[in-house]
Amino acid sequence: MSTDACQYGTPEGQERAVLVGDSHAGQYLSPLDAVFKQEAFILDVLVRNGCPFNAAPLGSGAAVFSDCIKQNRLTLETLLADPPDMVLTSNLRPSGYERELSWSWSSRRETVEGYRSLWRPLVDAGIDVRVITDSPLPKTPAPECVEMSDAVAVDCVDRTDGETADDPMIEAAQGMDGVTLVDLSPYFCRDDACPYVVGNVLVYRDNHITDSFAQTLAKPIRRSVFGY
Repeated sequence: MSTDACQYGTPEGQERAVLVGDSHAGQYLSPLDAVFKQEAFILDVLVRNGCPFNAAPLGSGAAVFSDCIKQNRLTLETLLADPPDMVLTSNLRPSGYERELSWSWSSRRETVEGYRSLWRPLVDAGIDVRVITDSPLPKTPAPECVEMSDAVAVDCVDRTDGETADDPMIEAAQGMDGVTLVDLSPYFCRDDACPYVVGNVLVYRDNHITDSFAQTLAKPIRRSVFGY
């Protein structure tokens, strides 16, 4: 991966944010672009599909991603060489990597510390770090499930797949000074259901959310990040 960023937001802005992580960080690009345009921030994007922003040793089945940790270190060096005002990150949770790409980290403890070891230098450099919760993991492809189900397809996602308890990224963020959690889980799941359709908008395209639904998250993201 080149460390050259793709630029969004307001190119002439005086403040700058950077989005890092895997494709589950990239799925939030549209609402983040809208928010940072409103706030006159430059938004640089340094995401890499299948490569969570984590320094932990990769476990079984991860040989194809052997350069991921090296690339994350290069990304960290890039951020520290020209510090932005804010770094935002999100990643597919371990259960998603196990199901979708057939690999896992060596241990939860190492995974939590793997996140913190990359965030800590950013915090020490005075950079505001924001961690966006991962979206739920659908059980079946969205279009097919919606076609065969009722209007909101509430049976297509287990409620437990919308919870954050199994996500070491959330554990790392909640226990670390200088890191703020942007919790979007209430916008995906309500009560005992994580519907496939919200407000007549299809939520998922595969294990990622649709861009149409992502755009509906601009206001809650703005409130979480900027407080209004």
